[in-house]
Amino acid sequence: MFTDSDVRLIRRLYLWPKLGGYFLLAIFPTLAAWVVLIMIDDIALESRGTYDAGIFALLPIVVVYLVISMVLLVRSRSLAGSDEWAAVERAALTPHVDASTPGELNAALGLASAGRVAQAVGEGRGDRNLEGIGETAQVAAGALGLFGIWHLMHTLHEAARRIAEGYRLPMPRLAPRRLAVFLAPVIALVIVFVPRFFASASAMSEAQQAAAETIDAVAAAFEDGGCGYVSADDPQEGYQSYGYRIFGYTLDIGDPETSSLCVSVNEDGVVETLDYHTDFDLSLTPEENLARAERDFASLSGMVADLDVPLAADGLLAAEPAFPEEFVEQFSAGSYYDDLIVRFDAAGGLSGTVSYETDPEEEYDEYSSSYVYLTFEAS
Repeated sequence: MFTDSDVRLIRRLYLWPKLGGYFLLAIFPTLAAWVVLIMIDDIALESRGTYDAGIFALLPIVVVYLVISMVLLVRSRSLAGSDEWAAVERAALTPHVDASTPGELNAALGLASAGRVAQAVGEGRGDRNLEGIGETAQVAAGALGLFGIWHLMHTLHEAARRIAEGYRLPMPRLAPRRLAVFLAPVIALVIVFVPRFFASASAMSEAQQAAAETIDAVAAAFEDGGCGYVSADDPQEGYQSYGYRIFGYTLDIGDPETSSLCVSVNEDGVVETLDYHTDFDLSLTPEENLARAERDFASLSGMVADLDVPLAADGLLAAEPAFPEEFVEQFSAGSYYDDLIVRFDAAGGLSGTVSYETDPEEEYDEYSSSYVYLTFEAS
């Protein structure tokens, strides 16, 4: 009943619209896969810098898939409107398939135009509500347009399917083709990102090892120096892109007279900041508190001053933990119940900050505390 040429036409109209729909819809899981891969790179592996290959890999895939989808749609419509297909329909005694532009597409074009006008008017008037309505209309137009394209492709495919099933004509299998169309771009993206993942994982491991060496050296210096308590982050328990901290306390951590030194290192094990801390006893004079703090700070500084570890600035560990004259004068002349912050330039081109923190006298109670921080870091 059907010639070989007729069967080829039926197979094409059976296959092309479906493939066009697959190529169009496959863009969305491809976008999702790309976002997941970017998140793995940025969040899970905390990769440094921008991976241009991964960022720009998506664009050619989307463009190619859109072009293929549109080509298949145009060719399917052309085929359905041809005299050859009309002859197949007459031979199969089926009604002529409507290959005209679906109403959804026309409605989408109108809605998109109205949305752009509303958005432009809203921007001109400064009316954010109208601007939002315009943006929403354009999004809705896009969704309606996609539905219109899918509906047209579905209609063309169904016309060929009914003829094929009615006359028991063998048709190409759709499942393997659908799987290939949806998986191919995802696999391509994975291939692009795999070298980046391996490089990031290797860099993370090296950074953890370097940080662990610095942390171990500082913690050992605190312990050998006679600290009452030592606390340190462990890079092997989890990579931290913001760095790690090691604390050394002159006395037990719960002792009210204890002073501490926090050595902050970055993710590569480079010492970046020294933070000295102690609580002040308000029953003592300011001079007595400052003298005790400087003695404790000097003791802690001596434990780490000669360490051979990477530093953000030369001489950082050896910075003399003494309060600047400006702070001493203002603190001695002021009140225990007033906060005070002084920034100063330390020797060796370092930046220093001394911060005294407390509570107002009228709010001071048994839960209040008064303490001072002395910080050194690279300028």
